[in-house]
Amino acid sequence: MGGRLVAALVALALQAAADGRFRIGLVDMRPSQPCLALTGAPLAKGSPIVIVTPGEPQQIVRATIVDQVAGCDAMAKSDLPGPYYQVKTERALDELMGLGIAVAGTHQARIASGRARLALNARYPGVRFRSCASSEGLHLTVWAGEPLVSERLWHAYWYLGYDVEPDCRPEDYR
Repeated sequence: MGGRLVAALVALALQAAADGRFRIGLVDMRPSQPCLALTGAPLAKGSPIVIVTPGEPQQIVRATIVDQVAGCDAMAKSDLPGPYYQVKTERALDELMGLGIAVAGTHQARIASGRARLALNARYPGVRFRSCASSEGLHLTVWAGEPLVSERLWHAYWYLGYDVEPDCRPEDYR
């Protein structure tokens, strides 16, 4: 998928998520440069976020915004728009390495059968999270309920830079 097309699709999804109902972004939790890309008005230092790691089993991690940063190399490679933030997690980043889906604010969240469920707002009391691979990257999604059959609320693409075995379905990236 071309970088400009991916950027346009991501921007549309992120704009929809930033319309005041909720804000969702992507966090790269590498200890060398942890970085959150979250569109919309800047978040203040100390603002809470909830991070869901999309691997198996999924994890829920509470975090706060440390500061806004000028840019993130990892985010630029995947054409993810900012603003960008440094985050501080409740657990050491070396325990969490990888990507996470970040939701701004304090939300009730729980793990059931290895899958995260988050109360986003009154309209979306049980959102779920999914990750799948395309030929060279990952599609990360947030769903109103059951992934692939409920309304998809958010989507981001993370370019890996190498070939992987695809396991996405059209609903993941449409």
